[in-house]
Amino acid sequence: MNGYIVLKNSFLRLSLFYTVLSTLILGVVIFTLASAPASAATFNGFTVPTLAPGIQNITTGPDGNLWFIEAANPGKIGRITTAGVVTEFPIPTSSIADSDPRVITAGPDGNLWFTENNRQMIGRITTAGVITEFPIPLNSSPLGITAGPDGNLWYAEQGRSMIGRITTAGVVTDFPISSGNFATNITAGPDGNLWFTVGTDTYGGFIGMITTAGVVTLFSIPTSEDYPYGITAGPDGNLWFTYFGNTPKIGRITTAGVITEFAVPEYGSYPYLYPYGITAGPDGNLWFTEYYGNTVSRITTSGVITEFAIPTSYPIADSMPYGITAGPDGNIWFTETSTGTIGELILASVSGTTYTISGTITTSSGIGIEEVIVMLSGAGTGTITTDSNGNYTFAGISHGAYTITPVSWPGMEYSFTSQNVTVNGANSTGNNFTGTPTYSISGTVESGGTGIAGVTVTLSGAASGTTTTDSNGNYTFTGLSNGSYTITPSKSGYTFTPLNVTINGANSTDDNIVVYASGSGGGGCTPVGYSPAWLIITLINLTLAGGYLMRKKIALNY
Repeated sequence: MNGYIVLKNSFLRLSLFYTVLSTLILGVVIFTLASAPASAATFNGFTVPTLAPGIQNITTGPDGNLWFIEAANPGKIGRITTAGVVTEFPIPTSSIADSDPRVITAGPDGNLWFTENNRQMIGRITTAGVITEFPIPLNSSPLGITAGPDGNLWYAEQGRSMIGRITTAGVVTDFPISSGNFATNITAGPDGNLWFTVGTDTYGGFIGMITTAGVVTLFSIPTSEDYPYGITAGPDGNLWFTYFGNTPKIGRITTAGVITEFAVPEYGSYPYLYPYGITAGPDGNLWFTEYYGNTVSRITTSGVITEFAIPTSYPIADSMPYGITAGPDGNIWFTETSTGTIGELILASVSGTTYTISGTITTSSGIGIEEVIVMLSGAGTGTITTDSNGNYTFAGISHGAYTITPVSWPGMEYSFTSQNVTVNGANSTGNNFTGTPTYSISGTVESGGTGIAGVTVTLSGAASGTTTTDSNGNYTFTGLSNGSYTITPSKSGYTFTPLNVTINGANSTDDNIVVYASGSGGGGCTPVGYSPAWLIITLINLTLAGGYLMRKKIALNY
């Protein structure tokens, strides 16, 4: 199929050249270049390190990253985070011969599965990058692949009139479709069957359906001069597919086989847009790429099409967008075949709709904690404070991935753990937090009744920290949980013995500890070059919920 497409593209360009040449000789203008589509969107672009053209399909993985195909020899599987960090994994057989990987999909086993069109292989890659290859019958030339409702992988055989099934253990079964036809792409349908696109050697084709038992039904497409190519399940319970050829269109087929076609607006007088990839978006629409139109386009379930120009410009053929998928961050991700780039369309930039992120922060007994500072980061940023009932709401939120982080300010006796949330076409509610009680250790370092400033006090044990006594000799450690701690003061001219303290959440008042001077039977503090001193350390445990006080007093006698 790849060779056939290249030949067909060459024929179209050559025909276009002679058409323009002949019209110039005759003095008639019938071909003009048009301006880019008017609709604007915000795009991000991430260059693949090897800068290899030929990036093909892309899908969302089970690990929250995007996975894509690098078809250029030697073939690779690429992984990109939503922040744009790319990692590449070479396909083992590509070191022997060009494996020509084509399509990748998330499998039912937590791995990614892909087709190798030239090597007659189905590949599996773990999210850690370990690749295993399974041979399939010769001349299969697998192209599209998808996870089926039966826990297997199903793939379209471009080289034979077959649909293949492979178990996660690598057992292969073939099902014939019809002689003289070749399958291209495949997807799981809303009816529990697999749906696929079929081309013929003389243009035209079919939309096919195969049950998990292998029973095939073919539905003829109305247009005879184009091929159906990409296919996906839509949010409306139908299947949606792309045509590439002389009259670019998007097709819709019901599970009963009724087909409706929607014409893609021509890019000026250059009609060969070649819609390729198509995916269901998180906004309830379908999104597709226009290979020569240099756009990422949207079609509603009622057939309204809007095109968004990719911001890289060459005449006619440009970045050549190909594969497309809805990302884990709520945006649309796609591949740019000619530039070796992974593109991202920020969905919020074209939707005009915003959402909210909300929740409540309480104690373990369900009492709302007010005046907690809540920070939002990720696709957007913001800071807000909880109300008297512990509630918070971030408004004006766009699609994307976010992190919510409540902050414990000094004096607040609670700690919190951050939460991740993705806004995807709806408000995100119930992002609640329960505060974990924390305590403090504080004290005073004195000499002859006068506080000593500038003493470094180090905390170790269940938590660590360092502070310095103030002008009155006071110090405080906050945000501590139950556990054992060691307090170690230090200052030039003094020698201190560390103090061990246990916080256990129990009330303790006026629990005095006398520490004797060195040589008198206990640990102590020996000032060097100073008169005898007193060191008083007060340990305070206080919770907002219960409200209790633990006080430890340490007297250093000389």
